[in-house]
Amino acid sequence: MSEAPNTDETARTVNAVVATCRAKCFEYLSLMILSDGLPANDDLKRDLQSITLHFENAKSLLRNEVPQLFAQLGIPASDELHDQIFQALRTIDSLQSLLNDLNSSQGSAPGKLDRFLPALEHCRNDLWNKITTFIEAFNAHIASANRKQAQDEAVFVRKAMNEIDEISDSINLISINASVEAARAGYAGRGFAVIAEEIQTLSKRSRTSLRSIKDRIA
Repeated sequence: MSEAPNTDETARTVNAVVATCRAKCFEYLSLMILSDGLPANDDLKRDLQSITLHFENAKSLLRNEVPQLFAQLGIPASDELHDQIFQALRTIDSLQSLLNDLNSSQGSAPGKLDRFLPALEHCRNDLWNKITTFIEAFNAHIASANRKQAQDEAVFVRKAMNEIDEISDSINLISINASVEAARAGYAGRGFAVIAEEIQTLSKRSRTSLRSIKDRIA
C-alpha cells in the first residue's frame, strides 16, 4: 500500500514555486524596463530559458498539482479558485508569447524596447497581481479544507470514544455480574472474585481516561 501524499508539503511547494516565478519574472522584466534595452543575444537566450523554466514549473503545478491536491483533501476547488488558476495561466502564456516576440525581433530592432515597453509593463504588473491573487485564494482554500478535515476527524474520534465508552459500560456490568456469581459460589469463587474486581477497576480507569479526552476535545 502506497504512502498517502503529504498535502501540507504539496501546498508549500505550490506556494514556493509560484511565488518564485512571480518574483523572478517581475525582477527580470523590471530590469529590462528600467534599462530600456535587451540583454546581449547570449544573455537574452539564457535569461529566457531560465524564465521559461519558472513558467513551465508554475503552469505544471497550476494545471496538475493543485487539482490533485484538492482531490486528495476530498474538497473540490471553488469556482473562485478555478478562475484564479485560469487567470494566472493566461497571464503566464501572454508573457511567454511576448518574450518570444522580443527574442525573435531582436535582430530587426536590436537593443530597444520602445514598441514592447507598454506591453511589458502591463504583463509584468498583471503577472504580479494575478499570481498574488491566486496565492491568496489558494491558501484560503487550503485553510478551509484543513478546518473541514479537522472537524471530520473530531467527529470520527468522538464516535470512536462513544463506542469505547459503551464497551467499558458492558465490561463493568459483566464484572458486577461476575462478582455476584463469585459471592454465591462462596470460598470456591474467591479467585474469580479477585479477577472480577480487577476487571471492574480497569473499566473505571478507561471511563476516567475517556472523560479526560472528551474534556480536551470538547
